Amino acid sequence: CHIIAYLRHFSAIAPEYQIRQITEGSAEFSGRKSWRAREKFWRLGSFWTGLNSTKPYGADFFWGAGTMTYGKFGERSRLINMRLKGGHGDGGFTLLEALLVVIMIGLLTAIAAPGFLGFLQLRRISGAQRQSFAGIRLAQKNAIQRREEWQFSIRDDNDRLSFAVHPRSVAPADHGAWELLPEGVKIDDETTLATGGGVRYVRFGHNGQVTYRLSRVTFSGRNGGSAQRCVIVSTLIGATRLGKDHRYPQDGKYCY
Repeated sequence: CHIIAYLRHFSAIAPEYQIRQITEGSAEFSGRKSWRAREKFWRLGSFWTGLNSTKPYGADFFWGAGTMTYGKFGERSRLINMRLKGGHGDGGFTLLEALLVVIMIGLLTAIAAPGFLGFLQLRRISGAQRQSFAGIRLAQKNAIQRREEWQFSIRDDNDRLSFAVHPRSVAPADHGAWELLPEGVKIDDETTLATGGGVRYVRFGHNGQVTYRLSRVTFSGRNGGSAQRCVIVSTLIGATRLGKDHRYPQDGKYCY
């Protein structure tokens, strides 16, 4: 009743839209701008009888199909809604669409995976560098405080690096407190620490000076890659600094 009353009011205020017939759930229009009237009617959620009209807007106004229908055009609304959705009422993906999504995910993974793995490896190498730097500084500090030689030792045991800070009087093999470094890290060939007793080491005297010897420890990844991080004991008074890999060598070393 509300829709019919609206249409009668609409016809009264816009006579160029001629309403030929109003029945339950439908209306017929004529006139030069009859498609605009159909649009008005359609926006109320009902169907007009001229569904096969040659109106240039085609199915532009079918957006409301199946949402607000009444009367004898409810079934027609459902059928048109199904046709606009692809011929069936259930949503989903076709096999081709699913395959395309899988292929796209695979391509993105192939592109991103090397960079992500490289990022993880660099984090491990940097972690080994920071821990070793802290261990070397601790050995120097203990030597000053206890007025005796202390040593930083590092070893590779079953493809896993570990280090220890201990007095020179204690053999590395007898020292029990070894701290593990991150997995996937190795001692690079650029390392120049002294070797002995199955370990690499640097020693500090009671004034914090280097007693044996000026050197460096360089880390790289076990799985390859050019990333390097190093700790360099660079002066006799025990100055220690961090370094990283560069494109061009300095004194034959790429990490400085």
